[in-house]
Amino acid sequence: MNSGSKDFHLNSRLLSYFSAMGYRDLLYERYHSRHTSQHSGLDARALQSSEAQHFQREWGPILQDLDRNAHLLDVGCGNGSLIRALKHMGFQHTYGIDVSEEQIQIARQSGIVEVEKADAIKFLNDRSGQFDAVFCMDLVEHLTKSELVELLLMVLKALKPKGRLYLRTPNMDSPWPHLYASGDFTHETLFNTTSIRQLLLSTGYHEVGVYPSLMQVTPWWKEIARRLIYGHLSIRWRLELFATARSSRGLILTPNLLVRARTPA
Repeated sequence: MNSGSKDFHLNSRLLSYFSAMGYRDLLYERYHSRHTSQHSGLDARALQSSEAQHFQREWGPILQDLDRNAHLLDVGCGNGSLIRALKHMGFQHTYGIDVSEEQIQIARQSGIVEVEKADAIKFLNDRSGQFDAVFCMDLVEHLTKSELVELLLMVLKALKPKGRLYLRTPNMDSPWPHLYASGDFTHETLFNTTSIRQLLLSTGYHEVGVYPSLMQVTPWWKEIARRLIYGHLSIRWRLELFATARSSRGLILTPNLLVRARTPA
């Protein structure tokens, strides 16, 4: 009887907390300890290092022509792994914001101090024309369609003329897309190459480019095997699409999409 009363009391407290703050506050409050660390199996420092190395390999070629003195903002910076990667690539002026206090503390404890807890819309609204580039890594899928349009318009406002937007998001055209898309309860809006380009062009961005994400495993001999298997399977997937009378031209099959776009001059 006492045990049941205790459970009811705890559940009531949780329900009251949820009613006051909403599901996002509940899930983002300890996003690392209750999601990313559970999924990756790594502690905070090891996860940040692993992600930073991946970001360097994945984005290095795309960012080659971006001025190393550019002022960069990472919206949804998480544990600071992208900022660490950008610093390693030679960028001098980086800053990050995130709604998760736990993630911000993880970033600061690792030496990434150019971060703060902030609401993206409020933060961007006060910084018109201040940034050369804005990054949104694994962020846009967490927003509703209305929220996402508002965010992209605010990013457009915060960017300088000919500024750049870079984002990464799950790819619904990839095989087994729900391993990524459904792997996080906070996901709201999902894309393929066509829909992400449609959204960005409709919200005022120019020169939208969509690219495959990096796929790589270790050690080297597993990576060789993976590439051989992937090459074989990609032929099969394209043949299956052909069998439905649809074209595979421009099709991207990687688990994530990498996107680059520009603001008007």
